[in-house]
Amino acid sequence: MFCVAALSLTACEKCIIEESSVADDESSKLFISTRAAAANDGGDADGEISYPVNVYVFDEDGACVATKSIESSEEPLELNVPAGDYDVYAVAGADGEDYDLPSKSDAATNATVELKEGHAHGDLMTANGSVTMAFGEENKLTLELARKVMMLESINIEKVPENVTAVSVTLSPLRESLLLNGDYDGTDGIYETDLQKDTDGTTWKSSKEVYLLEAAGPATVKVSFTVKNEVKTYSFECSDGLKANHKININGTFGEGNLKMEGIMTGATWDSPVDIPLDFSEGESSTTTPGDDTTNKGTGEIPSVGTLYKGCYVLKSEDTGSKTVVTLMSTQKINALAYEYDEKDEQQNQNSMEAAIEKTFKSWSADIEDGPDFRLPTLNELLYVAENLDFINSKLDGYEKSKFEIEYNNGRLTYFYLTEDGEISTYSIMSKRSYPNPTSGKKSLYLRGFATLSFSK
Repeated sequence: MFCVAALSLTACEKCIIEESSVADDESSKLFISTRAAAANDGGDADGEISYPVNVYVFDEDGACVATKSIESSEEPLELNVPAGDYDVYAVAGADGEDYDLPSKSDAATNATVELKEGHAHGDLMTANGSVTMAFGEENKLTLELARKVMMLESINIEKVPENVTAVSVTLSPLRESLLLNGDYDGTDGIYETDLQKDTDGTTWKSSKEVYLLEAAGPATVKVSFTVKNEVKTYSFECSDGLKANHKININGTFGEGNLKMEGIMTGATWDSPVDIPLDFSEGESSTTTPGDDTTNKGTGEIPSVGTLYKGCYVLKSEDTGSKTVVTLMSTQKINALAYEYDEKDEQQNQNSMEAAIEKTFKSWSADIEDGPDFRLPTLNELLYVAENLDFINSKLDGYEKSKFEIEYNNGRLTYFYLTEDGEISTYSIMSKRSYPNPTSGKKSLYLRGFATLSFSK
């Protein structure tokens, strides 16, 4: 069904006064109601709108002057505003039970629509538009909602050996959160689900459909089979991009004045589904033992942020369904990393840097009992460190570990990180800039290792 949220006082079946949505010095009030529109009024029979629809109105100074949540398709929406220029943003499918939504006082176009811990995504859609209101004028603004999630519709793996006791599937990397303006934030999202054994004993399936934010670049599907105390893992690179507004199927065989502004929101129709075939004869596989940290599995109690775990600082802890993903940062650091450097051959420099970094990380892991597999941080992880630098350094200082320094003698320090394109670069928290192709042996260039572990709840 195609649904329309229209803004009209005369068509209101039920009117609600939003007292907090209009400033005290404005004489008008904001009335909101919703109603369904017939397909012959310009609707698309296949279009959908997810409710509630949360509407934010910003004036030309970027201040949020009105907010409202439309709960159903039974009401048109109307608001009165003074003359001026306005930007209107809408987020559909996000309710207060599952999401932390921006309030009117702290709303901004780049504010985060944050999924609450332990909750699952809904059918998220966003839209935005601009309108100029002149005195005595009636304007009609149409907002076309675009879906911002993909749907993992089904996972089906057949002819699984009967001695397999558990099967899980992991998708990564995914976008981590949605912004009010429809952009995404974060590139390190992970979704993991445990499959259920079917009645035939050899088929394992997902138990329900789930909405996920789209992939942050080329995605990897990892399928893990548990037999006794061993886990055999197959990894598959997706040839098709896992983008929003597609249904994903994974299949494998083992084998305000008195001026009126009207708004209409039209829904999104699902694009063609994406089928991901899994060929276990060609997939990259590895055999691991559960609880081995070097295979990204954590053991024991889940460590708290700000503590030490296996000699590493616990930077972040995030719940992802049945797992808790913990990000660690090495307490070791080095500077002036030496590698072969050619001013004209950046690819040779990349290869040389990678070898030098990997050698360093392996030596650090060897110094820690059951040490984790260190990797370079992402830019988002360095930005997270920057946002929490005082807290992190106070904890490291308390443990008598090397603090995360960002300057020395009034000069900036830079840190190695891995870009979204897989290139080794450096970043300065002081200057907030990246510096690619760093020179070998530079004293102001530092290296720290990061690691990600998964703990079963």
